[in-house]
Amino acid sequence: MCHVSTGRQASQMNTHCGCECDCPVMLPIKDEIRSLEDHKKILHDRIEAIDKKITALKSVKEP
Repeated sequence: MCHVSTGRQASQMNTHCGCECDCPVMLPIKDEIRSLEDHKKILHDRIEAIDKKITALKSVKEP
């Protein structure tokens, strides 16, 4: 779901409101930056978890 902030200065056509939502969202710049940094951290953590699973699978000896 997309949220629109009212009464505050915001960049035009911010597009971050979830992983791949392309609806226009009006967020203050500092909130948009914080949101993107939080999203980046989540994705980084997911990539690390995937890398660990790949490494574990590669170390398994197949019969």
